[in-house]
Amino acid sequence: MSNEMQIFNPAADMETSGQAAFMSFTCTTQDEKIKAYNAMNTTDTRLKECINMEIPLVDVMIVPTQVTNRESGEVQDVPRIILFDANGNTYGATSWGVYYAISRVMQVFGTLHFDEPITVIPYEAKTKNGFTLSLRIK
Repeated sequence: MSNEMQIFNPAADMETSGQAAFMSFTCTTQDEKIKAYNAMNTTDTRLKECINMEIPLVDVMIVPTQVTNRESGEVQDVPRIILFDANGNTYGATSWGVYYAISRVMQVFGTLHFDEPITVIPYEAKTKNGFTLSLRIK
């Protein structure tokens, strides 16, 4: 394995592959398809409700979605990130901060699927426009 960092760009990968979502797990069995479908529709918990909580991360899903800016009315494409923990719970966030954190996890670890969970801790980071969600690894 080279020391060169891998580029992680799910949006480009989804566009070129025609996939509706990036999934770190295979989706071939009925149970895996149900797991993916349910996570796309709703998560067990909003990631913002889990600030400073330890999450034993095993998988990640990124689904493109659109949100409307409340002030301008402009529709924007944004990533919806879904984290899967070792107990089967899901955590969702539509957050560029979490997206960039997950991108860095991929760059460092080379995967977003963990047979042995890694512990991530959501936190709020101050930005020039307020706050954004991000992740620490314990």
